[in-house]
Amino acid sequence: MYADRIARIVVAVNVAYESDPEQAREMLIAAAKAQDTVLKIPAPLVLFSEFGDWALKFQLICFVDDALMAERIRSELNFDVYRRMREAGLRIAYPK
Repeated sequence: MYADRIARIVVAVNVAYESDPEQAREMLIAAAKAQDTVLKIPAPLVLFSEFGDWALKFQLICFVDDALMAERIRSELNFDVYRRMREAGLRIAYPK
């Protein structure tokens, strides 16, 4: 967190191996851009962080200008990401 109240939000998502990683990235970026409270500069970013044992692991990183609202915005992002994943047919992976 910075002195000017800007806060970073990280949303981690595990996607099944049969999923298209480019589709996952586009969906995550779209979810961030749909939130009015997410800053446009710096732009939201998706990192393909790991080939996990059971999932492709991604991190959506974005910034908001009110650190006090960061957790609430993260929650809204989580709801939206889950909805978008279901609509796109992307499966959230979990250990078996």
